[in-house]
Amino acid sequence: MADLASAGLELAGADTLVVDASKATPFADKDAYLAAIGQVRAAATAYFAGGDLLLDDASYDALIARVSATEAVQPGWQVQDSPTVAVAAGMAVIGEVHPQRADAEPGQCF
Repeated sequence: MADLASAGLELAGADTLVVDASKATPFADKDAYLAAIGQVRAAATAYFAGGDLLLDDASYDALIARVSATEAVQPGWQVQDSPTVAVAAGMAVIGEVHPQRADAEPGQCF
């Protein structure tokens, strides 16, 4: 990303970027916010499809941080299915999770 500070990215080491969501700058206009949501969804779709990654982890986290910062200052812009309120930006596989071991059955927890 060209502007590390506005995305909340900081260098934690020689080659390591870390996202500090508290430093993320909100998007200035609704169109940029909506475009970012589209970019987050496209990246999540590609990730879960097993294809090429569209964003590295730090860039993805920074984009989510900026979307979240925008929603905090412009709550009227928040879309109902915002990736900030959905697991894996809403792209996760949905269904039943089956335990791999017999001793992990839900009825045996208590």
